Formats: sequence, structure tokens, C-alpha cells
Amino acid sequence: MGSGAGADRTNLRDGVIEFVIRRIEMRCDANARLRPVVHQNFASRQLLGRLFAVRHIQDYDPGTPFGFAFGLRNELFVSEAAGSASSYVLGANGTPALASGAVSTHQGAPCWAVVTQDGRFGFTGNGAGSVSAFTIAPDGSISLVDANGGTALIGAGINDIALSHNSRYLYVLQTGGAQAIHAFRVAADGHLTPLGPIAGLPNGTRGLAAF
Repeated sequence: MGSGAGADRTNLRDGVIEFVIRRIEMRCDANARLRPVVHQNFASRQLLGRLFAVRHIQDYDPGTPFGFAFGLRNELFVSEAAGSASSYVLGANGTPALASGAVSTHQGAPCWAVVTQDGRFGFTGNGAGSVSAFTIAPDGSISLVDANGGTALIGAGINDIALSHNSRYLYVLQTGGAQAIHAFRVAADGHLTPLGPIAGLPNGTRGLAAF
């Protein structure tokens, strides 16, 4: 599978420049031709901090936002490298309103974020070597599945996380220590059942995609 990204549109509204990037997931068909699988619009990660800086959100400083993912009900789930995660609900005009601010993961460097297909759970991949699971309430608020934030402990640095297309499985790329991909089954309550690592990745492996 491959992916490509390009600027989809730039809007100037009320003095705010809005950038939307289109990511195109590709898969080889039976004739070895690339076919688009998923077209997903998302705000550029690098621009997320600028978005928060331009739009004043209830006097809240988002504390080093790094990764983010969208839920089913216009929720925005954000990992914050300073050690927390936050959530927002997007209004009709796209303005985010804070639902939960800086919920501590109690784990180091939560940098990557994903949300399950049903919108019930969010996960952060923590650079220090763990995964934190969050429940996402209908109002967009979030809370830890495990009080200590350590839903899955890898034991070394994490570089990326990804969910399968049906969100039944979570994959975690470990680049600190062993180079491996760890697979987990996502339980109905948001807990993760380990299915074992796949080791032997080339040195310098970075980034992870799942389908």
C-alpha cells in the first residue's frame, strides 16, 4: 500500500487561513494496478499548532500538540507530547470547542493518535514505550481506560501506531531497542490483547500504515 498527499484547498475566512490536505491510500488490485482505497481529508499536523494559535479556544494552551485523529461525531482527538491528550468538538463552522483539556497519560511523550472506526476509543502511542487507551464519550470528552495510562507496555521507544480498517487490531512500530511491529486485538472495552511482535525490520524503519 502506498500513500500520497497534496494541498486540497486553501480558504481565507475571517482572517483565518485554513489548509486541508488530502491523503490517498492505494492498494494493488489483482492485475497489479494501484487503486485508491480511502480518501481522507485532514488538517496538516504541522499546522495544528497554528490553528490553535489563531483561533482562541477557551483560554486553553494545548501543550505541544503532535498527533491527532477525528471521531464520528466531529470530535478531534489530540495527543500532546508534553504528556497528555485533549479532545475538541468541531462546530458547524469548523471551530473547535474544548471538551477535555490535557488529560494526563502518565506516560512519556504521547505523540501519535488514532481513533477507532466506531468513535468510542482513542489511542496514543507514547514515545517512551507504551500505548494509552481513552474512552470517547458522546459529548467528546475523554478519559483513560487504565488509571495509569499504560494500556500496553512495549518497553522501548515507539515511532508510530495504526489501526486496521475495521479497528479490530492496533499496530505499534517500535524503533527503540528492537526494531519490531507489535500487534494487539482491540477489546470491546478498549483494552489491548497482545498478539506478539514481528521482529527483523530494517534499521531506520520509520512510519506505519495499516489497512
